[in-house]
Amino acid sequence: MSCAGISKNSHSFFSPRSAVAALLFSVPGVAFGQGYSTDIELVRPVFSHKGLPGIDTPVMAAQPTLRTGFMTQYQRDPLILYQFGEELGGENNGAVVKHRSTMVLGISYDFTPSVSTRLIIPTAIHSGSDIPELEADGFGLEDIGVGVRFRAFQVGGFSLGARADFTMPTGAKESFHGEDGLRTGAGALAMFETGPFQALFDANVMTRSKVELAEDWTHGTELAMNAGVKYWVMPDRVAIWAAEYSRGGFNNFYKKKSAENTVEVLGGVEYQPINYLRFHLGGGAGLGDGYGGTAQRIVLSAKFVPIPPPRPDFVVEAEEEISSGPPPEVAIDEILSVEKKWKEGELARVEEEAIVIRDPIQFEFNTANILRPSIPTLRFVAKLMNQNARIGHVVVEGHASEEGTYTYNYDLSIRRARAIWEEIITSGVHPARLSYRGMGEVAPRKLGTEEAALAKNRRVDFHIIHRFSELDVLPEYPEDIKLPWSGAPAKVKKPEDIQLEMQKQEIHRRQQQDLEGLQREGTPAEDEPTVVPVPNIDDEEEDEPVRIEESDDSEAPEDPVDESIEETAEKTTPATETEGTVEEAPAEPAPAEPAPPAEPEAPAETEAPAEAEAPADAGATEDTP
Repeated sequence: MSCAGISKNSHSFFSPRSAVAALLFSVPGVAFGQGYSTDIELVRPVFSHKGLPGIDTPVMAAQPTLRTGFMTQYQRDPLILYQFGEELGGENNGAVVKHRSTMVLGISYDFTPSVSTRLIIPTAIHSGSDIPELEADGFGLEDIGVGVRFRAFQVGGFSLGARADFTMPTGAKESFHGEDGLRTGAGALAMFETGPFQALFDANVMTRSKVELAEDWTHGTELAMNAGVKYWVMPDRVAIWAAEYSRGGFNNFYKKKSAENTVEVLGGVEYQPINYLRFHLGGGAGLGDGYGGTAQRIVLSAKFVPIPPPRPDFVVEAEEEISSGPPPEVAIDEILSVEKKWKEGELARVEEEAIVIRDPIQFEFNTANILRPSIPTLRFVAKLMNQNARIGHVVVEGHASEEGTYTYNYDLSIRRARAIWEEIITSGVHPARLSYRGMGEVAPRKLGTEEAALAKNRRVDFHIIHRFSELDVLPEYPEDIKLPWSGAPAKVKKPEDIQLEMQKQEIHRRQQQDLEGLQREGTPAEDEPTVVPVPNIDDEEEDEPVRIEESDDSEAPEDPVDESIEETAEKTTPATETEGTVEEAPAEPAPAEPAPPAEPEAPAETEAPAEAEAPADAGATEDTP
C-alpha cells in the first residue's frame, strides 16, 4: 500500500518538525483543512511513438505524423496520512484521497524523425476521503503540460534522445490537483529494439520550489526514473509489457519509508487492431510508502493516428542555363532506364504484368506497421484493381534487405506483405483477387551493402498473375464478406470493367462528333425531305424565249432526246436551259436573232446568245450551194 504524510516506521515524529506538525494538525481552522496545492500523479501519459503509459521514447515516426489519444486510470489509496506508524483514524481509515479517477487527453506531433512535441490536458475526480481536515473530494482540472522530444542518434535498434517539459499551474488549488508555480523538467531517453523485443528507459528531473509541509513532507525537486519492456506475442497485433515507475525527492533521496519516495510496478497488454490505433490495458500496485503510489491502479489508454491526405506532386520549373560546351555524355543504360512520368495525383498504375507504385511503402523500423503516408498509396492500388475487373489475381510479394538472419528476414517479409494484403482488402478489394507471400532477402533488386542499395531491397511488389480475356465471363464477387484474419463483417466493392466502358464512351463520343460535323456542314439528315427549287413561270413569260435553229432530221441521226423535246414543245411550257428544258424552234429556218440584254434577275439568259449562234450557223450552211 502506498503512503503519504508521516512515514509509518519513521522515528522523525519525535523530532521538532514532527512536534510542530502535530501542533498544527491539532489546531482547528488552519489552512490545511482543504488540502494542499500539490500534484500527486505518478504515471503521467506521454502519447509518444512506440511508448508505454507514462514512459517516453526517443523514437519518432519517419514522416510528419499527428497522434491523438486519451488515458484513464483508477487509483485506490494514492494518498494516506500516518501517525506513529499507523494510519490516522485506524486501519483503512487514514486516506486523504481514497478513490482517484483520472481522464487525460493528449496530442503529439512528430515534425521530423528527430523532433516531436506534445500537449497534455489532465482532469481528475477525488472521493472517499477519511480525513475531514484535509478532504479534497470533487472534480478538478489539473496542471496542463507541454513537452518536446529530441532524438540524438540511432545505431541499428538502439536510440538515444532527450526530453524537456513545462507544467503550468492550471489545476485546482488546495485539492491535490495542481500546484502554485510553474514546473520545469528535463531528462534522457533510451530505447533498444531487436525483433519482437523492446526495452525503454526514461529518466527526468522535475524542478519546483521547496516547500516544507506540516505532515513530515517536503515538497521539492524530484528525480523520476521509469523503465519498461515489451514483447510482441503476435507480431504487430498483441504484445505484453511490464513497467516500473519510481521517483524520489532530493531532500530524502530514495530513503526507505519516506513520503517523497515512491515505487510502483505495472503490467499489461498492448493491442493493435489496425495499423493506426493502439490500446494499452494494465494494472499494478505500489511497493513503497511515497505519495502517489497506490494500493491498486488500473490503466487504459489509446493512441490514434489520423491518416493524412495523399501527398501532392510539386513541380518546380527552373530556367536552364544555355551552355556553350559539348553536351554531357549519357550512358545507353541511363537512356533505357528512363521511366514514364507520373500524372498528378497518380499513385499507382498497371504496367505489363504488374502494378507499379510511385512511392515505396514505408514501415516502422523492424516491424510490419505501415506508416500513415503510405496508406493513400495502398488505397489507390485497391481503387485501381476495382476499376480493372480484367485483373483476376494479384500477389503481394514482400522483400527484405540482408541485415539479420535469413529466418528473421523471411518472417518480416511475410508479415509486411500480409499487412499490405489486409489494408487493400479493408479498402474494398475482394480477398479472392489477392494473396501474399514473402521472399526474404533472396531476391535483391540492387547488390551492395550501402544504405541506398539496402533501401531498394526493402520493398513490396504487386504481381498480376491472372487476367481475364475479353471473351471470358467475369466472376461475380459478393459485396458482403468476412475478413479472413478476424471474421469481422466487411463490405467490398464490385469490380468494374472500366476499359470496356471507356471504349463504349469513346465510340459514342466519336459518333456525336460526326453528327455535329454533318449538321455544321449543312448536309441534310436522312429523315429530312429534299427541297427542289421550282421555276417561276410568270417571270419567264415576260422575256422572249430563245429560238434555236435545228438541222434537218433527215440529215441528222435520230436522238431519243428529240422526242422529249417535241413533247415538251407540244405542251407549250417555256423554260430556260438552266431549268433543264428548251423550247422547240419553228419548222422554217430563220436567221437567229440576238437575244435582248439579260436582266440581273435572270442570269441564265446571258448565256443564251452564245449558245444560239451555233444553230444559226448550221442553218446558213444548208442554204449555201
